Amino acid sequence: MPFGRKLIIRKPRRIETIPFYIDTLIDTPDVDTVAFVIKGENKVGVANQVTNVFAEKGINIVKITVPYPVPADKPSFELTVIAEKCGGDCAEKIAEELKRRVPGVTEVRVYKPYNRLLIIEYHPLIAVGERSIILPETALRGLITVLLSNWGDLAASTSIRKLGRNIGENLYEKLSSYVAGDDYDTLSEIFIRSLQAMGIGIVEILSNTASDGEVIFRIYDNIECRNYGHTGKPMSSLVKGIIEGFYRRLWEKRVVVREEKCLAKGDKYCEFNVSVTL
Repeated sequence: MPFGRKLIIRKPRRIETIPFYIDTLIDTPDVDTVAFVIKGENKVGVANQVTNVFAEKGINIVKITVPYPVPADKPSFELTVIAEKCGGDCAEKIAEELKRRVPGVTEVRVYKPYNRLLIIEYHPLIAVGERSIILPETALRGLITVLLSNWGDLAASTSIRKLGRNIGENLYEKLSSYVAGDDYDTLSEIFIRSLQAMGIGIVEILSNTASDGEVIFRIYDNIECRNYGHTGKPMSSLVKGIIEGFYRRLWEKRVVVREEKCLAKGDKYCEFNVSVTL
């Protein structure tokens, strides 16, 4: 693979993020929080008329979401509205009012919480055009703990890294379809940004010279390493494997991934130096 000389350096940026709450499972503010999944004709102004009904009734909307992209040529849409303090028969009355007053609304499904747990039955869950699942941090921690206790540190970390490597290779296949030609720097940046989009942590690119065979970046609040406590040594296996698998496919060469700093060592972030090994 011919390496170029293009150099992209990202100055350290101020870390500001926005949490994203996935609508399928929600810990609601109170027991009277209700979800409305509203189906209607895809026309300009319908969503605005829907929210006006809630406003006129003095009902506060705490979250509003369109579950999937709705281009102009799509005949219908679905809108999820989560509203608080709508107990008793309030939800049913709002549903009937929406169907009666808003032209184009054809169906309203109401979801009420179990105590404060609101479950909205979306299916399937899609990420980058592919069916996906939600893996809570407690489940990931439990998986790693079981592997470490049953197999020991070396065998478990090796297996976890192999799993990560496979994930990284699959990510390359998926993400490379969005980049034309051999634009290694752009594809590398897309991958690193995708780590944050996947929930692994907050990324900061220090040096992206993928076209020259080297990349350096940090992950703050790494979901894997933050669960180990202070071990005195780098503990990333899954994330390191993901990184290794991706760049091995990108460069079509063997790569070395060095975790220079790690949350498990007491550092403020995990820092990875990725390079071609000749």
